[in-house]
Amino acid sequence: MEEIRNSDYQLIERVSKIVNDNMPVNESIEHILAELGTNLGLYYITIKEVSPDEHIVKCTYEWSADNVKELINCESRYVYSGPWDEWIKSYENEAHIWTWDKDRGEECPVRIIRPEVAGSIIQVPIYRYEVFAGCVECVDSRSGREWSENEIALIKQFGTILVKYLFKIREISDTSSDVLTELYDRTTRLPKYEYFCKEIESNLSQLDNCQLVILSIDFSNFKYVNEKYGHQEGNYCLEMIAKDIYRHSKWLISCCRSHSDNFLILGKCDKLITKTRIRLAVEGFAEEEERKLAERYFDCNLTINLGIHIIRSDNENIEQAISNANLARKFAKKEKVRSGHTCLLYEPMMSYKIKQDADYISTMSKGIENGEFFVEYQPLTTTDTLEVVSCEAVVRWRRENFYKLMPADFVPIFEKDGCIIKVDYFVYDDVFKSIRNRLDNGQNVVPVALNVNIVHFYENRLLEYIDSIQEKYQIPPELISFEMDERVFVKMYDNVTVFIDQLHERGYSVYIDNFGNGYSSLNILTSFKIDGIKIDRAFLRSNLEPNNKIIISCVVEMAGKLGLKVVTEGVENEEQRQFIENTGCKLIQGNLYSCPVNIDKLGTMIGDKV
Repeated sequence: MEEIRNSDYQLIERVSKIVNDNMPVNESIEHILAELGTNLGLYYITIKEVSPDEHIVKCTYEWSADNVKELINCESRYVYSGPWDEWIKSYENEAHIWTWDKDRGEECPVRIIRPEVAGSIIQVPIYRYEVFAGCVECVDSRSGREWSENEIALIKQFGTILVKYLFKIREISDTSSDVLTELYDRTTRLPKYEYFCKEIESNLSQLDNCQLVILSIDFSNFKYVNEKYGHQEGNYCLEMIAKDIYRHSKWLISCCRSHSDNFLILGKCDKLITKTRIRLAVEGFAEEEERKLAERYFDCNLTINLGIHIIRSDNENIEQAISNANLARKFAKKEKVRSGHTCLLYEPMMSYKIKQDADYISTMSKGIENGEFFVEYQPLTTTDTLEVVSCEAVVRWRRENFYKLMPADFVPIFEKDGCIIKVDYFVYDDVFKSIRNRLDNGQNVVPVALNVNIVHFYENRLLEYIDSIQEKYQIPPELISFEMDERVFVKMYDNVTVFIDQLHERGYSVYIDNFGNGYSSLNILTSFKIDGIKIDRAFLRSNLEPNNKIIISCVVEMAGKLGLKVVTEGVENEEQRQFIENTGCKLIQGNLYSCPVNIDKLGTMIGDKV
């Protein structure tokens, strides 16, 4: 091959980089044509491929300096064999180069698809399996161009790259796309889940000398990358993460993307390495990766959740081992909110908890039918005299042969599953019925507060149900209020606004429950037409620390100026009561007066003063 200038070697290197960057084959070819066209000062370049049996020349790739792409898939069909054979034979002369120039006075051949802009043309043939397959056609809009040996050598080099690498990749992709899709994830280029499982199986025989470790990884808030930067950037992020996993994990055996932003890693380490050392090493990788992601996606708050399962027996079920790692990751995600853990090792307790949750969900409906669920009432009293003036309804569950379960034991589980709606409906009906019975029997009653779970706002049928039981029991609306956690106001802004208005139209009152428990925004107090707030019990758990006293005092004063009623929850002792009274808060709730009781016991408390 003719000698290539030193400056052209840089161009070849850039082209090689494009090939090695593993971008899609069509995109790679377009980049290469742009490099060549810019370097040679051309007007446009096309790749023409032939179908010998049909005498067709088809333009399959194109680049133009004016960014006009109108030639892709254009065809020239040779009706007669003579002209076709003559064109093929023309490449046997002048070292397989065909040229044409406007200054020669010759008519532009019909196989040139844009003859109106062609001034000088060179076609360099490309061969596949030593058979003529088409040509690289370079067009200069100016006539009189002399194609130097260096330029011809450079074009030939491009033709070689096209055939040797990119066309071969395209051919494999076209004929074996099903096989490639079956083995590898196209986004990350990692092996697929099935291959990952086979890697675990093939390494079980090494357990006498090492430990096999399965890591399960996902990313909190990854959806924001797709929403803010687009899915293409999201895929690039996943690809970058995959490369980082291989780059940082010297002990890695295999890795796969199981789904979405979930990755599984198989590694091995010495049997003497402790669980703690494994966890610390994994957390070190997580911290470094989080810093890198924060630099690129600073407004997405991407955090990593990791679960670890260590395989120590060659009899261990592979699917179960992966499930254990996934389960540990899910527990780590929950634990992160409470204690900051990003990584947890699998413990049998985790499986027990999952089975218990499933058992609770599967037996809930039957429990309601069998009367296992019941309602108790937590009195609300005046701060000074402790006179019972209202109460809050709380649900309990006494399962057959089990102790009484508190809401914290089952409400989060039901909320996640969505079946909490059925439990709430039971509570609402039971409360309305109990009030109706007491009114019919001439017994004292006080207003009752009912909790509204956030799940109701995904279905928007709650108001319909409230109307149905109100029609059934005819309860004065001033005897019912509804409490919603702060997160409901934050996450369901529009739905809550409408819901509050509809409750007020029916004569019910609305409170913010657990005010100050992590979601607080002073904007809530002015954005919604609420009747009052309940200050979260967390502010009283710290033996009235000075900062908590300041916060409670300010909240009470601010709510009073806004015309809102204030209840302080969690009052357990006399010192707390005295402080709350001094702030000007008129109502308290807590075990200082009474823990939750049944409706009959509550009735005996109404009217009493302590």
